Amino acid sequence: KGRLALAPPSGGSTATLVLQLGRYAFVANCGDSTSFFVTYNKNTGATEIIYTTREDKPELEDEKQRIEEAGGSVMMPEDEASGEVARVVGVDENGDFFGGIATSRSIGDWEFSDELGITPQPNAVDGVDLSDIVASGELEVFAVCCCDGVTDALDLDDVASIIAKGLFDAKGPHLMTSLEHILNKGRNRWDEDTGATYRDDMTIIASALTL
Repeated sequence: KGRLALAPPSGGSTATLVLQLGRYAFVANCGDSTSFFVTYNKNTGATEIIYTTREDKPELEDEKQRIEEAGGSVMMPEDEASGEVARVVGVDENGDFFGGIATSRSIGDWEFSDELGITPQPNAVDGVDLSDIVASGELEVFAVCCCDGVTDALDLDDVASIIAKGLFDAKGPHLMTSLEHILNKGRNRWDEDTGATYRDDMTIIASALTL
């Protein structure tokens, strides 16, 4: 019976997604994962990030206000140089802190959603008109979705440049090879910063957006 019993629901996840419908690309974001759109100039090989979602962090003024109005608190790090981050916490009847979530929005985390203000509601749903971007015939457009283990470790412009070579450079590496290269760079950066004692999860997806 013990092996068949379901454990109480716990844990949570961020979510970020891109949906292309014809000439429009829509994006929704919940938590501190990131989606961004990039142009690639076929003549020069240059890349430019033209849109990036906001990472939902507890220290953002509007998020902090929403969390406090819901009954939660935001604990700021005493020393930012230590690598610590702001976290959403609650205070129980004994005055002890509980919680400690480093994002202000997530899917799941039910035990904190009502009393701490953790919500699965995306902060915004935006759209980009691709036809305006590719009208000149010089530009390609692609989308990237990744979690904060990537964005905390690597520069997004560097990530975009590596992916563009995998997507559009006929002499470049396969896209999967480019993505693996990014994850390896992120792993090495985490190991350098933490002395190989901690490495955040890293996930990345990329796709060309075509009309």
